[in-house]
Amino acid sequence: LQHNFKLLRKDRTRHRGGGVCAFIANDLKVIAVDIPLNFVHVELLCFDLFVQDTNYRFICCYRPPYYDIVAKDYVTDLISCLNLLVNVEYTVLITGDLNLPDVDWDCFSAPSDTIQQPLARFIQAEGFMQYVNEHTRRNKTLDILLCNDPLIISECFTGPPIAKSDHDTVCFKVLL
Repeated sequence: LQHNFKLLRKDRTRHRGGGVCAFIANDLKVIAVDIPLNFVHVELLCFDLFVQDTNYRFICCYRPPYYDIVAKDYVTDLISCLNLLVNVEYTVLITGDLNLPDVDWDCFSAPSDTIQQPLARFIQAEGFMQYVNEHTRRNKTLDILLCNDPLIISECFTGPPIAKSDHDTVCFKVLL
């Protein structure tokens, strides 16, 4: 595995275990994007993929499933960090688990709370579309594939969990 892929990872800093990672085929040209130090606690990694003369930005993120005051501050920081990272002139894809169980992705509606509604508003305001339309954990769609270019995602489907995960995998094809 290590000979066929580059591994980008952002380990969880405050608790044991967790974090986000991306395995990228060695034959693809990618550059990791630095996350500003004031967002070091946000579980997020970012990289740019270069294909011929076109750039694509990938963001992998995780939001813990809490809804307290700490979670509200985390969402504020997550949105601020994402605002910085999506401010590029090329296609952006965001993947991960945002733990937004009550967002209706078909009409971009969310409960009037301090977690789900601000994230749903950000996603809509930035022109992203959600491509995961199947449940990924029990009867909820917690995992997301967001893209601001509606023409490059050709397929998106779920598969069985990997190892001991309690989430289904999300598989997708990107037309580069």
